[in-house]
Amino acid sequence: MNRLNLPKIILYIARHNHRYFTNFRHVVGVGLGFKTVRGYNTGELCIHVLVTKKVPYCCLNRNDCIPKTYKGIKTDVVEVGFLRTVDLTDKIRPLQGGYAISPQGRKENTGSIGCIVTSGTFFKDYYILSNNHVLAGNNKFPKGTKIVQPAYTSGPPIQENIVASLDKFIPIDTSATGENLMDCAIAKLVDKSLASDIIAYIGEIKGIATPTLGLPVKKVGVATGLNAGTISTVGASVHIFNGEVYEFFVDQIISTNPVDNGDSGALVFSENNKAVGLLFSGSELRCIFTDIKKVLKALKVNIYTR
Repeated sequence: MNRLNLPKIILYIARHNHRYFTNFRHVVGVGLGFKTVRGYNTGELCIHVLVTKKVPYCCLNRNDCIPKTYKGIKTDVVEVGFLRTVDLTDKIRPLQGGYAISPQGRKENTGSIGCIVTSGTFFKDYYILSNNHVLAGNNKFPKGTKIVQPAYTSGPPIQENIVASLDKFIPIDTSATGENLMDCAIAKLVDKSLASDIIAYIGEIKGIATPTLGLPVKKVGVATGLNAGTISTVGASVHIFNGEVYEFFVDQIISTNPVDNGDSGALVFSENNKAVGLLFSGSELRCIFTDIKKVLKALKVNIYTR
């Protein structure tokens, strides 16, 4: 096998042959990564088979044992935990990435501000970037839905907490055959004075970076705050539980940052504060996110910088 073509072959397998692997017990996804042996990164590219929990071979039925190779390519079983849609809960003005937001009256949809984005050249509109499942409730909420910061907890609406209204989202296909590329939405600010380019704990956004294997990354989210990790898998096809059904996403990035409920919508950054991706899922073991360039292109917006 031509080793120069190996990354493309593995990415093709992750995109088109993932169902072979997800038929095995505990498997939730597959992607491209480096093989690890007894905790040591060998630097050898392989197929990452993502499982909720690693189980010793002796405790598995023969039909549940993941093969050590697939089409001549080595596999590596990587424990990622139970992947689910994922507290900086104080009021903050102007808005900062990482703080809690939610639709008015929807405590269960609390998530994180990713950052502020803009559209237009001379006459700009300003928006909050976060997830569809945060701002739009998995396609359920209508355009114009009020977004509040801090996130809603209880009681009647507080007018001064309304900071934006739902403007656009990329629909999520929850059907059995659906394939999704991202979980994202934007909400238009009620006043541009609410905009800032600051992310809590880390400061100004310094641009955009490409997600690559081994890249050190960090994120700030409502639930787990600031933490660091490394990109471990790229080109991943993963099944995500949204609380009701499983959603299938392709071409995703996985890092070792732990996340929890409320972190959804946060941005993932390189060490030098360049935006890398939009977080939408994860576990106590892994963070799942989409390349930020693809998100911005789909929504036709740009990251706001002063």
